Amino acid sequence: IEQGHVETARDLNKLCRELCNLFALLRPRELKSELRRSPKCGAVFLCDCLYLVHVLTLTPYAHSSRLPREHHHLSVFVDFVPRLRHLGVNHFRVMMKLQQEEVVALLQPCSFDPVTMAQDRTFLVAEKALGASMAQVKRVVQELSAALPEQLLRESTGQLLGVVCRSLLGKLFQVEHIAPAHLGGVCTLFTSARGLGQQVLLVAHIVTEEHRVPCATVACDDGTRWNALTLVSEMLGAGLLDFVERRFVLAQVLSKEEALKLMRFSGISNTERANEILRVG
Repeated sequence: IEQGHVETARDLNKLCRELCNLFALLRPRELKSELRRSPKCGAVFLCDCLYLVHVLTLTPYAHSSRLPREHHHLSVFVDFVPRLRHLGVNHFRVMMKLQQEEVVALLQPCSFDPVTMAQDRTFLVAEKALGASMAQVKRVVQELSAALPEQLLRESTGQLLGVVCRSLLGKLFQVEHIAPAHLGGVCTLFTSARGLGQQVLLVAHIVTEEHRVPCATVACDDGTRWNALTLVSEMLGAGLLDFVERRFVLAQVLSKEEALKLMRFSGISNTERANEILRVG
């Protein structure tokens, strides 16, 4: 256009649009099931889409100032932005949903039901299920880390880790009683879950190796219930004084019903005293 070749500029605009259309149509078809099953492939495709969105959004700012006003539209491609963004996000969500479903399936054998816990090898089965589910989460996060930017990686890690945390806590608080003979095994499982979860957070750079505490800039417990799982692993089986000392954290992280059950599981059967602790918190 700067040289007066308006038709060439129009052809170039048309070519760019056709290339974007070809990418949107052929790239997902080429990847097929790999795009659904491979976390790394899904992450790369999402980043490709977001990169194109970034370039197409900035193109008018980079070139329109050098064009005559009547030809500014030849540098505008923002109509592709929503389509490409949705394309990448939708495929990524499908992949993440499949990964979360797989994690849930791996964790299914883990149960805190009194009848189940009374059976032989129950804790071995539960520990194996927990290890398999956390290993799956860690593998997915490692693959995602090869492509995703930091913020997206942390959000995706939170989604995957949250599946395990919510499932374990849900299974625990569904039961009404844990026999003292089984309490040690349950404590061990939650301690293992906390340790394995910290390894996942290390992979995603959400915690540091030195401190193993969540980075202040990351809301890693935004719906994941990671803080709740950590608290339960520390307080399950604790004494009355420990609950009094941490009553404020209990009130912040757990619901009242969950906190009461946690104290009951730990042998604090005085309901009036337990309610008093929570009221103070």
